[in-house]
Amino acid sequence: MRALPKKHNPLIGPEECPEYGDLLSRRRLGKTNLSVKPGQVGMSNATKPENLGMFEYAHLRAPLPKDLKGSEIFGAHQNQPHPETYFLMRRSKDGFVSATGMFKIAFPWAKHAEEKAEREYLKSKESTSEDEVAGNVWISPTLGKLNRNGHSE
Repeated sequence: MRALPKKHNPLIGPEECPEYGDLLSRRRLGKTNLSVKPGQVGMSNATKPENLGMFEYAHLRAPLPKDLKGSEIFGAHQNQPHPETYFLMRRSKDGFVSATGMFKIAFPWAKHAEEKAEREYLKSKESTSEDEVAGNVWISPTLGKLNRNGHSE
């Protein structure tokens, strides 16, 4: 059994969730060219040649609370405010979803150690992709559905 942060995002509960059709209309497709400096290719999972190049995905903005004071994963940088939203993402090539984004949206006040523990837990699951593309841990949609309510299985 894993421990998850107690404080969660109050803006994403079932009563705040838009209708399915509204969610579909908000969904956007994206494309990003993932690249690194030549000397960095192959230095980590994320920089393997097969994880570089054109990355296609669908994303949906999810709201974050206005006051994220104390958050380590959304720490303010150089006097810039915390983000108002964060993306739920689904990879186009296989339909896997970003567990990293799901965790950050669900638990925006999490500590770095809590995020690291969740990453390690998810990496131990058979249905988690071995590839950490774009800095994200990617999980099967089935595991994502199991995790949507407080990340409990």
